[in-house]
Amino acid sequence: MFKELDFAKTNFIATISHELKTPISSILMSLDLLNNERIGKINSEQQQLIQSAKEDSERLLKITGELLDMTQVETGKISLTLQPTLPQEIVLYATETIKIRAEQKKIFIEIDCPETLPSVSADLEKQYGY
Repeated sequence: MFKELDFAKTNFIATISHELKTPISSILMSLDLLNNERIGKINSEQQQLIQSAKEDSERLLKITGELLDMTQVETGKISLTLQPTLPQEIVLYATETIKIRAEQKKIFIEIDCPETLPSVSADLEKQYGY
């Protein structure tokens, strides 16, 4: 019984993730069109709103990808392509994803990450959500 419920949960999460990817991708394409000057000029406030919506949509797309990854881990079907990566790159990526929201709340992030840290093994595709 427990295995059946666990399988149903994993299958549900995978299905929902797939279903969310299409509309989120469509939103991102629409936002890119809004940014196109051939469509019309936009002011700086509109540009900031579009950028914020784009970043939020990209974040949602990344979350759905992570949900799919989670279901692959649970079913043992995940494959990783590990390669040497600098920890600074991981830290910069993580802070960039929250930078605008933090600044909107008057929170400024300062990174103190020594460049002498050795590289770590990471799957860049999973890290950056490509």
